[in-house]
Amino acid sequence: MVLFQSDRFLGGGLREPFVFLFAHGTTGGAHSPWMTDWARRLSAVGSVYRFEYGFARHGLPFSEDLPGLVDSHRLALRELIHMASAPVVLVGKSLGAWVSCHVASFEPVSAVISLGFPLCSPAAGTAERGDALTLVNCPLLLVQGDRDPLCPPPLLQPYERKEAPVRLIEWVRGADHSLRVRGQPSLQLSRDEQVVDSIRSFLSTYV
Repeated sequence: MVLFQSDRFLGGGLREPFVFLFAHGTTGGAHSPWMTDWARRLSAVGSVYRFEYGFARHGLPFSEDLPGLVDSHRLALRELIHMASAPVVLVGKSLGAWVSCHVASFEPVSAVISLGFPLCSPAAGTAERGDALTLVNCPLLLVQGDRDPLCPPPLLQPYERKEAPVRLIEWVRGADHSLRVRGQPSLQLSRDEQVVDSIRSFLSTYV
């Protein structure tokens, strides 16, 4: 059984424009404060459905079983597509973004949005997971902190693509892998609003 939690679109009487399937990272699961905060922000653009990978749902340590993660994600997506009446967009934090890219190579989704892509490990210094970005055959938006050790700008920039299917990068100045600007609450609010505006613009342009 796949667990969904819905954060409804906050557009008043307007028709729901997008449906987001929002996948978590390696820690915290679907109900972490970070996921809850970003689900609330995304609900200004569409309805958000969160789900948990099996390891998080059962309280197990993270294991990088990509085929199992992809299967779980595809199951959740198919259930959501059956329910949805608007374009479905995959959104992921870190691990969830990586798996979303793989899922988008198999399944009919309208776009993928990555909130912090785990391109490499800090020790490796190479784009270990870059191949996943090239698998995506729909519009892809990479929202990335420019101080993220898991995705240094020089390693990610070559993956940007302006022709269809587009791969666009939205750099968040001063932010880390979780899009946090440490010790600057007022600047954090501005950066978060910038990201939401970029997501809205990206979707209205390419979906």
